[in-house]
Amino acid sequence: MKRIILIIIVSIFSVTSFSQNLVKNPGFEELKAPYTHPWMCSESFNKFVSNWLSISLISAEIYKYDSSYLKIASDSSYFNMLPPQHSGNYLVAIKTYGTNNIGEPYRSYIQGELIKPMIKGKKYIIEFSIALSGFMGQGVLSNNIGVYFCINKLLVRKSSNYLYKPQINYNQIPPITGRDQWIKLSWEYMAQDNYRYFTIGNFFSNADTKIKYIDKGGYASSYFIDDVRIEEVKENDSIEEIKLLEKMELNKPLTLNNIYFETGKSNLLDSSYKELNTLATILKNNPKMIIQISGYTDNVGKAEVNLILSEARANAVKQYLFENGVNKNSLIAKGYGSSNPKTSNETEEGRAQNRRVEIIVLKNE
Repeated sequence: MKRIILIIIVSIFSVTSFSQNLVKNPGFEELKAPYTHPWMCSESFNKFVSNWLSISLISAEIYKYDSSYLKIASDSSYFNMLPPQHSGNYLVAIKTYGTNNIGEPYRSYIQGELIKPMIKGKKYIIEFSIALSGFMGQGVLSNNIGVYFCINKLLVRKSSNYLYKPQINYNQIPPITGRDQWIKLSWEYMAQDNYRYFTIGNFFSNADTKIKYIDKGGYASSYFIDDVRIEEVKENDSIEEIKLLEKMELNKPLTLNNIYFETGKSNLLDSSYKELNTLATILKNNPKMIIQISGYTDNVGKAEVNLILSEARANAVKQYLFENGVNKNSLIAKGYGSSNPKTSNETEEGRAQNRRVEIIVLKNE
């Protein structure tokens, strides 16, 4: 009997719905060429599988469920080595632990592409199902099944070692007890950039990877993967949008709450994204609205330095809104340094209030 376990790594969402799956060919069912190999294919993975790329010296493998293959497969126990059919006719296997014949970590990685880039600051659900490979010598469970996101494609290398730091990683040994068992790994992740590509695999060395033997004599770990899903989490922001929109009066300055920068710099902190995403939604829903973004500092330091910093911070907010779909013509950014303080700079509390970003609605027709 097929067994499926759901592993929730981050499981508490304030959500109402999910959007479309952004992964191209999420179940590996779309092929670039007819699948002609009698039972599996490793060397030609990149020849067959659409929108995916095996990027290491040791290739990922594609398998097909097809009873007719029993007649021509060299090993009649082939189907006993596959897990129960998960969905569709194809599944992919990657190697996650061991040492190859030249002494490198025994690894393979698959790189996928999204239909559209992730949006910096937005939350996403990332999940896929895994099962342990049943092939000879691969009866070892390993941890460190991770996902590395990037803006540009990773290049195919003549190496099996990709020691990038994955943004999300399952660092426990999966609770798999046999080869008839699929489990689902699931994460909630806030995008740190506008990522277009992602790579699945073990990005840690053998020494930093934990293992558990299922078979005596096992020397390597390999997992089947199926049904990869990356979807934006649709949070119920309508209340926040209504509250902010009510405060946005024509020609009246409004201080944005929870907009934070690195000390002495114009780099936005992650805690700023929620407020800015709400503002971006309002501006996209009101395309004729034009706002001015005004940056201010306290009076500590040289006036000319504060002026430059305030301009840079106002432009950082403008750029963030633009990158998240707001028309650039709707945005004006200005810096005012330490001028126009809201309150006295005599106390730290007062200076904190004066270090701010304001918006002014200039036009809303």
